[in-house]
Amino acid sequence: MLEHANDSVLPIVDHRLYALLSYWLALRDGRSIPNRQDFDPTKVPFLLNGFWILKRDAATGRYRFHLAGEEIRSLLGRRIVGEYVDDLFVEHGRQFTETLDQVTSMPGIHHMIGSAYQSGRHGVHTERLALPMADNGVIDTVFGATVYQWPTAVLAGVARFSGTATQAVVPISVLDRTAR
Repeated sequence: MLEHANDSVLPIVDHRLYALLSYWLALRDGRSIPNRQDFDPTKVPFLLNGFWILKRDAATGRYRFHLAGEEIRSLLGRRIVGEYVDDLFVEHGRQFTETLDQVTSMPGIHHMIGSAYQSGRHGVHTERLALPMADNGVIDTVFGATVYQWPTAVLAGVARFSGTATQAVVPISVLDRTAR
């Protein structure tokens, strides 16, 4: 079982996301997926502005924001807690929902990096990590964090999705095999 992050499988650039993955791996404690209740946000205070929690609604299969950090709210220009992913991200909500389905059903870890958002004529470099969490043995929650690097010519603010980032979902089983 993987006990630390493997750079060759998940090429995480931002040290804060790497720390989040390392913390998530430690929470596994011999299990495939950690329990949601074991997560302590005070262990990753440096990510709270970009931290988010999504929970899948069992009846509809839709994902709803249960928590969203201040930087995410600022990027979208409004409060998003309680919003569904597919309502909030009209342009790419279906694609994001399919990615979240892979994270929870595979289960796997989602990593995205690149200019995923556009602010005016400037790309906003973005890196995201999405991690599955279990609740009473059911994997229906995704904990994640997104970090942004705004161009120096642009102040942080509202941006729109541009979809030019590279992304992948790596199965937990692949991570475990590479650790051997």
